[in-house]
Amino acid sequence: MKSIFLYLFICISVITRAQNLEIIIDSIPQTKKTIDQEPTKPWELDFSGFIQADVIFDNKKLDYIDGYFPTYMESNKTEYYSYFTMRQSQLGLGITNNETGIRGFVQIDFIGPNNKTEPRLRKLFITYKNWMIGQDWSNVNDLDTWANLLDFNGPNAALYTRKMQIRYTKEINSKNQFSIALEDPNTPSITLPENELGWKKQNLLPNLVGAYKYGEKSYIRTAAFLSPISYQKRNNTEEELEVNTTLGIGVHASSVLYVDKLSNFKLIAAAGNGTATNVISFNEEGYDAVPDTNNQNRLKKLNFFSTVLAYEHWWNQKWSSVAFYSGSFLGKEKYATEGILKKVQHIGINTVYQPTNYFRTGFDLTYGVVDRHQLSNKTESARLQFSAVFSF
Repeated sequence: MKSIFLYLFICISVITRAQNLEIIIDSIPQTKKTIDQEPTKPWELDFSGFIQADVIFDNKKLDYIDGYFPTYMESNKTEYYSYFTMRQSQLGLGITNNETGIRGFVQIDFIGPNNKTEPRLRKLFITYKNWMIGQDWSNVNDLDTWANLLDFNGPNAALYTRKMQIRYTKEINSKNQFSIALEDPNTPSITLPENELGWKKQNLLPNLVGAYKYGEKSYIRTAAFLSPISYQKRNNTEEELEVNTTLGIGVHASSVLYVDKLSNFKLIAAAGNGTATNVISFNEEGYDAVPDTNNQNRLKKLNFFSTVLAYEHWWNQKWSSVAFYSGSFLGKEKYATEGILKKVQHIGINTVYQPTNYFRTGFDLTYGVVDRHQLSNKTESARLQFSAVFSF
């Protein structure tokens, strides 16, 4: 019976495809092909990326070199370090079938674990018409709010993460666009009780993200996301583990506002409960849900708020500068144990010289301050980065 239904489905699909093809062929004006006309190539390859050389000076020891993370300070002791690196460089390869419009794309950088230079997968996806499936920037992200910076991470309060997903995007007109996506069920980052009960995180339900954008050069974009958090729990060692699911939620608003042709503001504001891992400052830190300090047999979701304000000004066609503030705030004191991040503030300025579309050079100067729950001492660090970038 299953074979019959499968066969009927194939037949109907073939017939429908043939009918659509016939309609398309009939609608095409018949022109006489000349000897000078070349047939359309069915496959097309494109190669893109950039080579970036960085010279970095830090006044504190940071565990992570490529990209500024003030939360990665080993201690608050002032010690000066310098690094030469090209790991931020990226290579991308795309392949498109011109007959169907199907496109595949893969992108790597060279940021390996423990500050090693190794290829790392960034993007790998397939697109067809309005659909995309694979690993790309989350539907929460608004990449147009990325200012003309040289640092790999940018403002730490931004929500820039890459995820496996299935996404549908629709442009209603030049000013209106919406998108919806199902994203990696492994997104939540939680902390489980350290005891003999053996609780386990369980990847069960995907994240749901919807976004809407209004405007053209100046615009506003909003996004909402739901993140089911599933884990196996029990109250004593004699019980069987049972699946428990709680729902994390979040909202994200972003905008680019042009003051004039050479100046613009880039704005981000986000808030949520149980979805802090989407913020660069809190990514994969286990802060979406933590053990309840009053009852270790349950988890409490932590609230977060983050905001970015960046001003980008082009002095002329070749010179630009950016100044930004970034703030990330997490949790309630009664649920946050000692050492959990409380507040991460990050400011920066830069100047970039870009004589052509394929080359730019300049510097970023950044400074970060980190507060942790139930600790009175703040940690702070600064970084000066010089970079040269060749794009292709």
